[in-house]
Amino acid sequence: MNKQKSFDFKNVHACVCDVVLIVNLLSPRYSQPRGKIKKTYRGTDNQVRVVNIETTRGVLRRPTSKIIVLMSSEAAAASCSEV
Repeated sequence: MNKQKSFDFKNVHACVCDVVLIVNLLSPRYSQPRGKIKKTYRGTDNQVRVVNIETTRGVLRRPTSKIIVLMSSEAAAASCSEV
């Protein structure tokens, strides 16, 4: 039996206050919005699968497969107010 490839790899460890790039295949790479993770949602396997991201235009909910972590929460801890 073949393995399901979408979750075959380990997820990127997305944490609250991580600075992320939101991937949108329809927009050019230079215009993809950035944001900060405000809340994480775990799946049945205790992996982070969905996150709430605060951007300048509001709060978005995106799966972790559609984000790229630019700066981890350790590096962003100085600018985060919820740590």
